[in-house]
Amino acid sequence: MSDLLKTRKSFVQFAKRQVSVNAESENSTDDMLKPSNPKNAPPVMLRKKASFAQSGGPTLQKRGSFGAIEDLVQCPLCLEKLNTPKMLPCQHTFCLNCLYTLISENVLKCPGCQQSYNVNSPNFLENLPSNLYIDNLLKLLISPSSGPTVDRSVSLFAKPEPDTQTQKRCCKCQSGISLFSDHCCEHCKQIFCGVCWPAHITELKSQIGTLIHQLKSGYERLNHRLDGFKDHNEWLVNQINSTAEKKIDDIVSKKEMLLAQAEELLQNGEDSAKSLQNQLQSMESNVTKYVSKDFDTVTNDNEKVTAFMNFHRTTVNILNEVAHWGEDKFSFDQDNFCIEEDSLVATEAETDEPIAVEVKGIQNPLESPDSMTLYYRSRSFAPRMIWKKCPRPAGVGIAPWSDHLYICGTDSHHVIVLDRLKGKIIERISGPKILCPQSIAFSQLREEIYISDKWNHCVHVTSRSGAYLRTIGSKGSKEGFLRTPEGISLEPNENFLYVCDTGNDRVQVFKAETGAFVGYIGVFKKMEGSKNIKYTQLNAPTAIATTADRIIISDSGNRRVKMYSYNGDKQQEFGSAGSLKGQFKHAEAISVDPLGFILVGDSGNARIQIFKPSGQLIRVLGGKDSEAGKFGWISAVHMTPQLEMIVSDTKFHQVVIY
Repeated sequence: MSDLLKTRKSFVQFAKRQVSVNAESENSTDDMLKPSNPKNAPPVMLRKKASFAQSGGPTLQKRGSFGAIEDLVQCPLCLEKLNTPKMLPCQHTFCLNCLYTLISENVLKCPGCQQSYNVNSPNFLENLPSNLYIDNLLKLLISPSSGPTVDRSVSLFAKPEPDTQTQKRCCKCQSGISLFSDHCCEHCKQIFCGVCWPAHITELKSQIGTLIHQLKSGYERLNHRLDGFKDHNEWLVNQINSTAEKKIDDIVSKKEMLLAQAEELLQNGEDSAKSLQNQLQSMESNVTKYVSKDFDTVTNDNEKVTAFMNFHRTTVNILNEVAHWGEDKFSFDQDNFCIEEDSLVATEAETDEPIAVEVKGIQNPLESPDSMTLYYRSRSFAPRMIWKKCPRPAGVGIAPWSDHLYICGTDSHHVIVLDRLKGKIIERISGPKILCPQSIAFSQLREEIYISDKWNHCVHVTSRSGAYLRTIGSKGSKEGFLRTPEGISLEPNENFLYVCDTGNDRVQVFKAETGAFVGYIGVFKKMEGSKNIKYTQLNAPTAIATTADRIIISDSGNRRVKMYSYNGDKQQEFGSAGSLKGQFKHAEAISVDPLGFILVGDSGNARIQIFKPSGQLIRVLGGKDSEAGKFGWISAVHMTPQLEMIVSDTKFHQVVIY
């Protein structure tokens, strides 16, 4: 503001001096026109004064002075008043927008001195300094309380002349013209007199030629850029095609290798089966021949006993091979595109011995994940009770309204309620619709019992007293239908029931209260052509557990444990086929403790593996044997809030509490 006031003051003083000079010139016009030469006036001065008088006197001189000021604030490029004036390092000043038009290939050349500057940043022009002197003149000339420059100066310092007609002045010759003149250029926003208007039109015409040249140049540049764009796009297409062809070749090659591997596995299986068939037929022929011909002819009874023992031993060995033939199943890993097969037998499974830390020394295992990890690694897991009065037990659980143990008896067609302190049967839950109870879950809110029926392809719901209430699902493959369901679980709020639809390779979600179908877990849709095809990420899931924030599924066919969020997104998975630590031969059962630690019943390897919530292995228990602490085939694992581990062993017909 101080700079503006100083400029305004200087401008006013300049105008006053000019008016004073003009007034003196008017008073001495006659003297200036005399041919004589005054003593104090040199000849040059006389010629200037004479020219001044002959050219129109003081009015023209005054108008010419203000015209010079207007020239100062006029852009040399657009010939209009400077708009956002920017000063180049060479001190020449132009409009900011005009400077943009001078940039060519990141180089700006000053039209005044031809000095070149590199435009090395997007804000190069905006960062140029403003011409403060020009800025102040512009602020003074376009003050809201003032009109055009010449009119303002006259109204301030010249004597007003009576004039009833409002006038403007031509922007070129400064001659007065009517305010209502129609020679107003919409492009320049300036008024021209009748004499200057044709010249301005001619100038615009010449600028049209410049526009045409610029348009042609722009067209050529666009064509060059289009050619470059097409070349780049062609390179992109070639890269896509070559990479896709290579990947397709790799996949086809891998496919052929996998098919050959599958064919080899089939051939080996058929050969081993044929060998067993030959052994069976040969043994049958030998036994039949001995019984029909040789048995009665042998007089020594000891020889008969010896022959019987040999026949019996050989028969048992062959039948044992038949019983275990085909147990080493194969699975296909979709993510890694490979066939997984068990390379080790169950007896080679690794086990961990407890570390030398007293469990009693751990004050509260549930205090933190670290204390729980130490608890699992140091606990001996000695059986507290072994109950052997249930043929082929499966799912187990503790009812929330009592301390009784519920055991699914697959062969007895009912659920046994056991007093686990006394080892006595309290009651049996059965009914004509219950065929093969496989897994069990409880609703404390509604006091209901949910029982999955593997061979009736549904879930039965009873009251806590055993009264039959309703059925969820029936046999089929559509949504809401089930095929050989096994593991079931209620989420913590008990609103939804999650069912392992084992035969359909998926997990289905139902409303627990009504049995209405809600959705899937592990199933995703993919458009193939005009069809929406469903794919599954699971292969024969057998067990499921739910926590506050995730769903944990035993994907037994894929030898994996997979974790999902409640919106169906897969978060994590761990495990692979085999008998080493962290591998599974058949992950039949699963349970989660209060801190989220995962217990997996690795039935094929006859052991229990304990993992952190992150999937890190911390302990391996058991092994294939009939002695205490060993297993035959684990069909269920349940960890109580009091950290009692209950294991159901369907092969040895027992339920063990640790």
